[in-house]
Amino acid sequence: MSTAQPPARFSARAHQVVLRGLRSSLSTVWLMGKVMIPVYLGVGMLHKLGVLALLVPVFRPLMGLFGLPSEAALVLIGGYSMNIYAGIGALAPLHPTAHQVTVVGLMLGISHSLIVEWVVLRQMGARASRITLLRVIVSLITGAAYNLLVGEGLHATSVAHPAVVSHQLHAGVSVIAALREVALGCWTLTWKMVVIVTVIMIVLEAVKETGLFELIARRLAPGTTRLRVSSDAIFPLAVGAFFGIIYGGGALVQVGREGRLSRADVNSVAVFLSICHAIVEDTALFAILGASWAVLVSIRLALAVSLTFLLRTRGWV
Repeated sequence: MSTAQPPARFSARAHQVVLRGLRSSLSTVWLMGKVMIPVYLGVGMLHKLGVLALLVPVFRPLMGLFGLPSEAALVLIGGYSMNIYAGIGALAPLHPTAHQVTVVGLMLGISHSLIVEWVVLRQMGARASRITLLRVIVSLITGAAYNLLVGEGLHATSVAHPAVVSHQLHAGVSVIAALREVALGCWTLTWKMVVIVTVIMIVLEAVKETGLFELIARRLAPGTTRLRVSSDAIFPLAVGAFFGIIYGGGALVQVGREGRLSRADVNSVAVFLSICHAIVEDTALFAILGASWAVLVSIRLALAVSLTFLLRTRGWV
């Protein structure tokens, strides 16, 4: 009987960990999804029906500052408003140079899905509007600075095929077809969010149950001290950096519910993740098109660390 006791206790503890993780996951997904899904559908329809393309003339004069062809205005509008995939979809037909892909990768890596991720930041309890404005400013400055210091300068030659861009801007899209495509994208995002958030919450519960959280916190304490954030912010920070703001935000919401994070910690994590999140996936997408992965990772990470430290020190967050 005594030999059977430890496995039984382990099984019971594991069962409780999974149940707590599932409960946390359901509440977190509901909290974020009830606002995020309608916003995604609305912005997606505006993008597919060409409404966002009406903003292209406003952005066109700025493209030379980033070393991009004028047609790349649609790339930034799609990425900023919708997501990185929309930006890449508009970028690929332009046959950009490796330098141009790197510039776009930096800009959209820092600032994309602004409307949906504003909702996530707000649900996290962060200063969503202020941090979103920061993302746009940092994105624009980083793209211009990298182009001026490293790349092809202000007078990059457009490599776009005008017919392709014209087709993108003016091709007729039926409302039903657009809605079907946007709904499919929303469904994909939703189930992906449910699965990943559920796994994250179960892992979070397991880490707390086994005491690993405290061990990891002690090991990473010097790094969090430099960022001026508490050790309880480590898990959501790591999740967001690797998987994205949506998933890091979910973990942060859960940790915040437990009262272990101050408002300043929440804002600091939000600033870091706004600049540097989904670092593997985002980098890989642009590296496939020819961007320098080393540049994308190093610049985004350096900006995230320095801005988080600076803004926390100045009391901005």
